[in-house]
Amino acid sequence: MEMTKQEKKILKQRAKNSKPKSKSKATDPEPWPAPKDGTPVKLIFDTDIGTDVDDSLALLMALHIPDTDVKILGVTTVYGVTKLRTEITKKIVEGMVERKRRNGENLPPTEKNEEFGRFCHKDFPFPIVTGRDVPLGTHRHYFYTGVEGLTRDGEELFKVEELEELKEILSESERSEHNAARFIVQQVLKFPGE
Repeated sequence: MEMTKQEKKILKQRAKNSKPKSKSKATDPEPWPAPKDGTPVKLIFDTDIGTDVDDSLALLMALHIPDTDVKILGVTTVYGVTKLRTEITKKIVEGMVERKRRNGENLPPTEKNEEFGRFCHKDFPFPIVTGRDVPLGTHRHYFYTGVEGLTRDGEELFKVEELEELKEILSESERSEHNAARFIVQQVLKFPGE
């Protein structure tokens, strides 16, 4: 992982500050600093959500960061059953939209994205784009991820009927067809150096 000198300095400072001053009191770390010009940090959330809980929690945390600090440009799903990962992501975003609505919070404004705008949740400002099932540039023609998420210790988590229903939902849902890499390139070109 590459980091700038400033990022390394911030991480070292946070590590130093995160140690409790006494055993009875823990200190909260300072929030990640926004760029000096006041614009939010731009984030593309590239995820294999659904394998375990870590990416789901990270997405929920990112969705709770104020728009003045972080602007989510989009979410891309990768590895294995990417269409299912896209649907999981949509459900999390829909839940967040519903929670904000119930609490009377304003939703961030939706920006138009000529190519990927149709993959945006109708009430949320960023696209959720399905990536490839296999690593890009791999020499393998087929990458088998096993039955990840379908069994646990040999016990089926889904019945055949449920899988058929899930297959139907996935085939009907509006989604991109493996455009995650193109989306990432588009955003990098749109915001060079950010």
